[in-house]
Amino acid sequence: MRSAVVKGVESFSCAGTNLEEIWKAVAVGQPKTENGLGYFPRSLNLLSTSGFHKACLMSASAAIKQAGWSDLKNTGLILATTTGYLAGWETGLMDYFRAPTSKADSTPYSPLGLCLEDLSETLQQTGPRLLVTSACAASTQAIKIAVDWLKLGKVDRVLVGGAEVLCELTKSGFGTLQLLSTETCRPFDKTRSGINLSEAAAFIALEKTEAVVGDIEILGGALASDANHMTAPSPTGAGSQTSMRLALQSAHLSLEDVNWIHAHGTGSDQNDKAEAIAIQSLFSSGNEPPWVCSTKAIHGHALGASGALETSICIAALRKNLIPASTGFIEGDETTRQIRINQELRETSRFKDTVLLKNTLGFGGVNASLVLRRRAS
Repeated sequence: MRSAVVKGVESFSCAGTNLEEIWKAVAVGQPKTENGLGYFPRSLNLLSTSGFHKACLMSASAAIKQAGWSDLKNTGLILATTTGYLAGWETGLMDYFRAPTSKADSTPYSPLGLCLEDLSETLQQTGPRLLVTSACAASTQAIKIAVDWLKLGKVDRVLVGGAEVLCELTKSGFGTLQLLSTETCRPFDKTRSGINLSEAAAFIALEKTEAVVGDIEILGGALASDANHMTAPSPTGAGSQTSMRLALQSAHLSLEDVNWIHAHGTGSDQNDKAEAIAIQSLFSSGNEPPWVCSTKAIHGHALGASGALETSICIAALRKNLIPASTGFIEGDETTRQIRINQELRETSRFKDTVLLKNTLGFGGVNASLVLRRRAS
């Protein structure tokens, strides 16, 4: 059976200059945000106004090299982001508002579509391409769409990923919503006080091919909306539960097949409660519920890039037969204590085929889930 097999993956974030560094920080439970924010390491030289494009190009090129692709001819390209080049022109725009000039071109406005166009042109990609901008669920949705393209035979290869560079608008917006914490976030813990915003870039090279022992497959995924509120998920977790259930159906697996869940787990009160209720409700009939973790205490919340970044971490975990600990979690509240939060680095070698659910929530009631598996036989 041919499936969507991971051939290459690379990611950058405040937690490391490559996926291996990020995994090491996750494995030892070492938070890398400072004062509630996570910026790219200075050594990556991504601080200029073209930092977004550089981050995309560096991570995408590394994934392509790992995959052994010589070019991107007839290859799909899907990019996810929420702000794109905004960090490069928001200062000029605000300066213009404060002191308007007669030159209309003094503010280098760049629409989101230009990000995808630039990346496609730089990589000389000639297949279908798509930009996904669905808030914090964007890159998880992008990966789901990539798997669909492969399953439907639209392409045999897809490069998919997401990137986010912090800007003042993002920080001000989340600050106005009173969602930010200057402390390291504590997903699912009863003392959680908010989220940590961060930067990231992550790309995955997928091929439709026959999986062999040791391969990481993305078996399926699903999308769902709960239409509850502009920023808050449904308190019942209905949309998240639906996306997880449908993702398993698309992968032709049952609840009992799931060994662990990488949750969205932002550390905000409403997200963690809704997601915990969704997980608990979905797996309540099982004999042994799956382990649940969030790694956001290590790398922060990279918004539209968070799904791609965390999927890359899931890939690393599957390759090493390990489940990450949910750093920052000590004790749950009346809602979150009903799910089985993983508090230590845990081996999965006893499982025949390790299966995990990657879950993501986004503003506007957007939900997305993926099913990954490490082929053991």
